[in-house]
Amino acid sequence: MFKIFRFADHQGKGQAYRLALLSYGWRESRYSRSRCAFGLSDSDWREEFINPLLYTKTPVFLYPHAARPMVQYDGILTPKPVTAMFTIAEGGVELMKMISYPYPVEAVGWTYTEVGNFQPLDREPENILFAPIHPNANGYLNQVDKDLNRKTFDALEKYTKKAGIKLKVRYLRSWELNGLPDPEEYPDVEWIFAKPNGSTVDIRLSDVIVAHQTFAYMSIAIGKPTLMFGEDIPPRSGNTEKGFEYVKNWDKYKNYLAYPLDILNNKKSAGGMPVAEWIKMACTTDEPIREWKQRFIGKPFNQKNFVQRLESYLQEGRYDRRD
Repeated sequence: MFKIFRFADHQGKGQAYRLALLSYGWRESRYSRSRCAFGLSDSDWREEFINPLLYTKTPVFLYPHAARPMVQYDGILTPKPVTAMFTIAEGGVELMKMISYPYPVEAVGWTYTEVGNFQPLDREPENILFAPIHPNANGYLNQVDKDLNRKTFDALEKYTKKAGIKLKVRYLRSWELNGLPDPEEYPDVEWIFAKPNGSTVDIRLSDVIVAHQTFAYMSIAIGKPTLMFGEDIPPRSGNTEKGFEYVKNWDKYKNYLAYPLDILNNKKSAGGMPVAEWIKMACTTDEPIREWKQRFIGKPFNQKNFVQRLESYLQEGRYDRRD
């Protein structure tokens, strides 16, 4: 087998897959015109990377762009003809079936952190870390997400002030782009300007984490008491002020994908509770989230398993070259 591959990284999220391939005898080519056995990317919208490979009928594999499965293929993105998509856990495989993703999907394990047992808090929390939904690389964040960020901040600021505990806000780019208030108006809040580098330091230094998507998934994987917010609203995507789109079939899988602990769910008719009760539950037990964690975090990444699964698609007869 011709053991050279091309690789596109995204915020370091693909390094576990790259290192697995290197560990099992594959070599990486950094030249766009070089011959290779396959390409590996976090997404199929990186046209400069993907299109030349598809044009030459070179196999293309996708690794997870984020911790949450790629529900954007439910009516927002049109999938390109890749050889296979790798996802984290079996819940991701099942979810892609629910949205009729047309290409093979393989679960190969969790790569972002270790997978640990739940760490209950046997005392009152001393601090809460809030990580709002972050803007895109161009600074755009739709108004729905800005409003969710502000609503969650307001609820946490009110709760922590009353309880006499510390609120920390870890945000990317600028507070304005996140839809957050001016930090000078809230001097008692600790404001953390962060980078999208996969760091878990702020998670480990906090008692309770309130976050969204990948950062929240990382906290859950480690075992920290974690809540999300706005989980009842359909996933959405958009990168410009022209607007954004919601997924098309949310009702089909919302109960499967949504995280059970949503701090903004205060409607008793929908099983909601006040902020204080959500935080108490998150700190006390993982019973409400065990099934969800197994579904979407699952087992740790296994290098050998990943490489063997990828190589199986390269064997003669397995890969449909779509002539």
